[in-house]
Amino acid sequence: MVNIYCGIMAYFGRNDYELKFQFDAAVNHHDPKEDLNGEQLSLSLGDLQIILDNGRASLIDRATILCKFHGGLDNITLTDRFNFEAWPQLVKWFGDDDHRRWDLKKCPAVVKLYRIKVNFEYNSMYDVDAIQALQQALTWREKKTGHKMKSGDAMLLNEKMTPLTDRWVSDLVPKLSERSGNQRIFKILSGFTKEKKSHELRDLLKSTLLVCGTMPYAADHALGHKPRDSYEKQAILYPEKIR
Repeated sequence: MVNIYCGIMAYFGRNDYELKFQFDAAVNHHDPKEDLNGEQLSLSLGDLQIILDNGRASLIDRATILCKFHGGLDNITLTDRFNFEAWPQLVKWFGDDDHRRWDLKKCPAVVKLYRIKVNFEYNSMYDVDAIQALQQALTWREKKTGHKMKSGDAMLLNEKMTPLTDRWVSDLVPKLSERSGNQRIFKILSGFTKEKKSHELRDLLKSTLLVCGTMPYAADHALGHKPRDSYEKQAILYPEKIR
């Protein structure tokens, strides 16, 4: 929406007619979820298992999805933050720069990330299956590149040996869902929308945490949501409780 707004402003500015109007991109506009005739877009744990197994997910696909799911990561936080900043933190957490020797008994591992969208630093956490998938992806990476990981490098690379992009991650869940035969497409006012998308992983994480008895403040923190008011400092005062 910001790009569209800037495009309109630039067009009129270059055609000698300055157009002045305000636009707040932070305001929610048309939501496709409102056009589904009462149905909800959803992704269950069972769906997740199906798309990973039957969708022929590669090592990189699996590591990307499980890290995104466990860490409650939006696409930008995954590609621009986690992918470049998690390695030194994981090395410190497990006490070893050889990912093959990481002790899974130390899971869930904590990685501190800054979520740009809401200007908030939070602790993202990764349990055994996400770390195991990441280990396999790192072994594949080392074999393909011919050198070990080092700080500043991207952990997860695509088949072209370049860092993951927002668009690549966005397309991943729909692609695997279609391969697995576990995708639904809805007709909405603005065209079509797919039921299983990458954002649904964040919905799934929070829903699963709450059903399993996690306190709401901790479930919100796991998604990188800011506290509701300045009095709520549980994440700062009691980080181990959230973990």
